[in-house]
Amino acid sequence: MKTLNNPQEIQKLDKSGMASLIACLPRQFFEAEKEAREKISAYGGSAEGGKPLEEFRKVKKIVICGMGGSGIAGEITKSLIEDQIKIPFEVIHDWHLPENVGKNTLVIGLSFSGKTAETLNCLAEAEKKQAKTFLIQKKESQMPPRAGLGYLLMSLLVLLEKLNLINLENLKIKESLKKIEEFNKNFLPEIETEKNSAKLLAYACFEHLPYIIAPEKYKAIAKRFKTQINENAKSFAVFETLPEASHHTIESQFPETLKDQVAFLLIEDNSLDEESQKTIEIFKKWLAENNFKFETISPLPGALFTRLLSLILTADWLSFYLSMLYQIDPTPVEKIKKFKDAY
Repeated sequence: MKTLNNPQEIQKLDKSGMASLIACLPRQFFEAEKEAREKISAYGGSAEGGKPLEEFRKVKKIVICGMGGSGIAGEITKSLIEDQIKIPFEVIHDWHLPENVGKNTLVIGLSFSGKTAETLNCLAEAEKKQAKTFLIQKKESQMPPRAGLGYLLMSLLVLLEKLNLINLENLKIKESLKKIEEFNKNFLPEIETEKNSAKLLAYACFEHLPYIIAPEKYKAIAKRFKTQINENAKSFAVFETLPEASHHTIESQFPETLKDQVAFLLIEDNSLDEESQKTIEIFKKWLAENNFKFETISPLPGALFTRLLSLILTADWLSFYLSMLYQIDPTPVEKIKKFKDAY
């Protein structure tokens, strides 16, 4: 597709309706919170049975296990609550739990389908270790897990609030979602490229390797950019964080041909601490001095929830429009399915 200014052609290529799912994501968050409060009532537990939530309130550690589009909800949650939660909160993407998981640990599985093998294996291990377990799923839905972020994220946040570990009012979710609904309209297919920053970013990444750089606080967001580009646009992408990347990546200069093949996406935010902002500015200067192609991405100003969700939507729309430029339906993930079926 040579142009992104033809909504009819976009709709024709987007056979499974990914654009509609991204357009409805802010509304999904509203609905997901309401649904989570209804479902996570007085009792919770794993798929095999329930235990009173009162028992969960005694835990000394939280371990989240999840993969892919489901697991990213755990990492984003960690970014949102790290200033509130007082007990260790760990996110893993593996077949096995850490050795230090025990009866004072709550292991929460995130699996949109309810069938993720690695996640179910971790929950089974948790029960053997006499840990508390809870499975968050949305198995009745047919949408791809990566498009159902709101359901898993809000369920996890509501659960943590019910365990008296966080206060959701501090996140200003309702206020944020109202702003985000308006913000999301800027990315819709009918908005012309010149006024649509997600389309412009897609053009910058087209036929290049997207290389996402973000402050450490936005590590989960940088990963969302990468994984959405992987799954939606079927394109390679990498990500790193600052200040860590300033301790190794800036020494790189070979192969020299890479400069023409990489598109850096630098996430910046003037509400971050002074040290983080200075690091970003120095890195930006390094990119310019070394003639690297780069674009900067800033969140919508506001509460942390506003900033993170605005960047998530930017990532989702960027990956969608990049799939359009590559002339591919973004929804099917046949290679991932084939890999899973190999087990």
